[in-house]
Formats: sequence, C-alpha cells, structure tokens
Amino acid sequence: MAGLKRDIGGIGAAFIALNGIVGAGIFAMPQALVEGAGAASAYLILIFGAAMVFVALVFAELAGRFDGAGGPVLYADAAFGRFAGFQAGWLFFLARAAAIGANTNAFLTYLAVFAPGVDQGVARIMVIGALMALLIAINIAGIKGAVRTLNAVTLLKLLPLVVLVVWGLSAYAGSIPAPAAPTFGQAESVGLLLLYAFVGFEIATITAGETADAKKRVPRALVGTIAAMTLLYFLVQLSYLAIMQGQAPEGAALSAAAQILAGPVGAAAITLAALISIGGNLFAGMITTPRVTY
Repeated sequence: MAGLKRDIGGIGAAFIALNGIVGAGIFAMPQALVEGAGAASAYLILIFGAAMVFVALVFAELAGRFDGAGGPVLYADAAFGRFAGFQAGWLFFLARAAAIGANTNAFLTYLAVFAPGVDQGVARIMVIGALMALLIAINIAGIKGAVRTLNAVTLLKLLPLVVLVVWGLSAYAGSIPAPAAPTFGQAESVGLLLLYAFVGFEIATITAGETADAKKRVPRALVGTIAAMTLLYFLVQLSYLAIMQGQAPEGAALSAAAQILAGPVGAAAITLAALISIGGNLFAGMITTPRVTY
C-alpha cells in the first residue's frame, strides 16, 4: 500500500463512516418507527444503538491491527486466506454498487420535488449520468479534495436536522412523551429497520490505507460515529414525536414535521437536506467502493 497517500484525517474518517450510515432513511424512518413502537420508538433507538456499539468495537479491534486499504477484504484475507478475501471483496462490491443504484433512485425522487419530471425518461438518464460523472471527477482529482467536499456536504446535511431537533424540542417541550419501555413485540417489529439505520459505518475501514495514523483514528471514528448517530437518531425521533403528537404525515416524515414548525420553507429545507444527505451517501460510496477493487 506504499502508493497511497495518507491524506484522510480523523474527521474525514468519521464523516466517511457517518455518510455510510445516513442517507435517505432518516427522513422517512421516524413515522415507520412510530407505527411499529409508538412512544417507545425513541428509546428503542438507544437500545439498538448500544448493541451496535459492540459491532463497531469488533471492527475497531480489527482496524487497530491493520492500516492498509480494503477493510473487510483485508481482514478476511489475513484470517482465512485469499479465497475468503476475494469472496468478501466481491460481495461487498456488489452490495455497495446496489446501494449506489438504490440511493440514486431516491436522489431523483427528492430532486423531482424541486424539478418535476427530472426522474422520468431522458431527463432521468441525463441527471444520473451527470451525477455519476461529477462524483467520479471529484475522486479522480484526489482523495484530499474528495474528503474536503464530503466534509462540507456532511455539515450541510446535519445542520437542518440539528435545527429541527433544537426548534422542535423547544417549541413542543410540553408534548415530549414520557420515557416508555418497549415491549418485545415492538422491538421485533422495527428491529430490521433499526439495523438498517446503523449499518454502513464500516466503510471507513476501506480507506484506512489513506488515513493518517489509521490504527488509532479509524477505530475512534467507527465507535464515535455509532455513538453520535445513536444520540442524533434518538433526538430526531423524540422531536418528531413531540411535534407530530400522533398525526400521520403526508409524504416524508421529517418534511411534515418541518412543515408544522416553519411552513413550506421548513418542508423545503428538510427536502433539500434529504437531497444533500443522499448525495453524501452516494459520495461516500464512490470514495470507498473503488478501494475494494484496489
């Protein structure tokens, strides 16, 4: 791995992990959680987040032993041989390629809110081509510029969520539900959704070969990201419960909550944040997936 420049710092590694987790799901997930677990949904997030910390610790232990590129491919290769590493690599590659395809479709769906028809016909093909070309071009220009761009995108997508949480919990403090212990049936009904909400952080291990002091920074990024996202998901869900007060939204859950808080401007801001969020997820995938091939 001597040919790779270690231009990714600790924040860059954490933001790669964060964008692997956060895409479109957070903007629709709150209502699905309410339907499955009601007022206990916010506290289920804390339970699942605590469990995912142990998964992150496993990856962190491995990341502390290797500082080359490849993540799961490298680990499987070292433990079980080249054949296992090869299989892990192709399975991961196919999974990320499928995720990029799915998130590109989601990106077009949200973009159509601002530009109707862009998700249909020739316009759809042109936008997909332009989006992929842009992401590829930024990567070709170099990992340092790519990570800086990703850092900016990450801040842009987190800001509206933080505003929604602070504003929502302040304005509807009296409607915040009391802590409720989830039942086994509730945990079972939303378990797969919550598992999906937390996976993806492991992509930060793939770029370890380009991360400075990777054996220390990547493990911290993995565990720290899971802890931070558990807190963010919890606060977003709590604010959603307080704002909606049992109302069923029309369309994306957080857009409906923002509509109540700030009218059409709020809904548009959250929709734009969703676009940026999906773009960040796509960008993180485009940064990491080629390193699996490498």
